[in-house]
Amino acid sequence: MAPPKKQRKPSAYNRHVGREMRAGRTMKQAAASWKKGAKKPVKRKRKTKRNVRKTAKKGIKILNGMGSSAILKDVAWGLGGLMVFSPANPYALPITRSIQGGLSVAGILPGSKRRLAYGILDLLDLKLAEQLITGNGVGGFSELFAPVRNLLGLG
Repeated sequence: MAPPKKQRKPSAYNRHVGREMRAGRTMKQAAASWKKGAKKPVKRKRKTKRNVRKTAKKGIKILNGMGSSAILKDVAWGLGGLMVFSPANPYALPITRSIQGGLSVAGILPGSKRRLAYGILDLLDLKLAEQLITGNGVGGFSELFAPVRNLLGLG
């Protein structure tokens, strides 16, 4: 039995063609690039893995990303405002929210500065609703809300 033949090292041209073919080129393109003298190795394009966020976002979207401590603080401010401004006053919560936002804007309290805007908008909503229901100041809607006034005993 004859000893196995020793395998020869591939020539530079064969190595070049092999690299080009692995990079996705044809044999004809590999030969043309050898003739041009481009001896730079061809880099293969690798598919990059898409990054997917593995952790869930904190907070509930309905609450604008507020955490549990922020929700507790907000509830405490609301209850405190109701106690100070009396529960019968419909303006108690918007005024409390405006105060809380104002203190946040001034830098006295940590928290959301948006509360000032929300409080002012709530006050405006209450004032407009009051005028629409009672018919004072806004014309054209008084007949529309007459049944509501009668139910509330305001008419």
